[in-house]
Amino acid sequence: MTSKITLTAALLVFVTVLSAQAPSQSLKKGLVKKITSAQESALDSIRRSNPFTSVFQDKLVREPIDSKSAASFTTRLDSIVDDESYKGIYYYDENGNCTLEAYFNWDVQNGWRPDYNLETVYNENNMAVDQIVSFWNNSLMSLQPSYRETYFYQETGHMTEMIEYHWSINEWIPFGKIFSVYNQENLMEITFSLWNSNINQFEASIQEIYIYNTSGSLLEKIRSNRSGNQWIPFTKEVHTLNNENEPQSTLHYWWDSGIEEWEPTASIDYTYNTSGLEILRVYSDWVDADFNPEANLEQLYDDLNRLTSSGFYVWNAWDNDWVGSDLSTFEYDVMNSILESISYIWNTELGIFVPSWKYENSYDS
Repeated sequence: MTSKITLTAALLVFVTVLSAQAPSQSLKKGLVKKITSAQESALDSIRRSNPFTSVFQDKLVREPIDSKSAASFTTRLDSIVDDESYKGIYYYDENGNCTLEAYFNWDVQNGWRPDYNLETVYNENNMAVDQIVSFWNNSLMSLQPSYRETYFYQETGHMTEMIEYHWSINEWIPFGKIFSVYNQENLMEITFSLWNSNINQFEASIQEIYIYNTSGSLLEKIRSNRSGNQWIPFTKEVHTLNNENEPQSTLHYWWDSGIEEWEPTASIDYTYNTSGLEILRVYSDWVDADFNPEANLEQLYDDLNRLTSSGFYVWNAWDNDWVGSDLSTFEYDVMNSILESISYIWNTELGIFVPSWKYENSYDS
């Protein structure tokens, strides 16, 4: 298993970077889970060391990815219902690409009322080239466009550019852009730019550089911020790999401009089972010249190597022990598609996980 970076993963990052001006509505429904305050607190220091790492991105790592593109599954997700109060319905083109995701809230007086739509247009290679998100407007009693993303690819299929727009009255206004550079296979550089309406052009603000070993596994990621005409170092990740080229540990650093040296801030350690599947991830914070545990992620799999349980825990320094935060369990059909996902939260008084909500998925043939 090699550790490679793709621009697709960077798109999740882009949401975090630009969140200060993002729409107030959050796409937290569907297959993206809610974030608890305990998780937010536990991962805060880690995000400080690597601000480009989204909590949502981290959670997606520990959930089976139920992609709705043509290349994902032989069965396609038709709908998803959250405790009978929220549902999503999915529509596909003749190539099996999901062209519309429609989400609804249950209104006791009016029944199912739209929440938001995600419309996607694909190119001849079944790659998304345009996505528009529209939210329900109670005043107008209709869905109104909110933001849009367009995607551009090179011949190899790598995404080289993503541009985000926000809707303003009656037109799309540019907001941000990601531009990427690849060698033959690996993402080597990403530049994040924001739209300057005073000069009507994008201005680079953040850059990330990626360094790999000869096997194509990521060794370092260096982030810099734009200051005038210079890139100033800000954060760095250093990855140590095992004999299988899997991440064994990740060290996070920030640039101390006063002494012009990298200072450690956090670490992540990984453990795998005999099948090479990650079963434990421990997050630690750099305190008093040492790494101290702060949070961990524990994962279980069935005999078919499908993720069945994913639990998040935080370190309780007072009791010198791990305390539960949230837990997710998954059930599958014979086609390996997720039939049911149940989320649990930690009950402090009982000292156990208790059910919180459940998703049930249905698929066509």
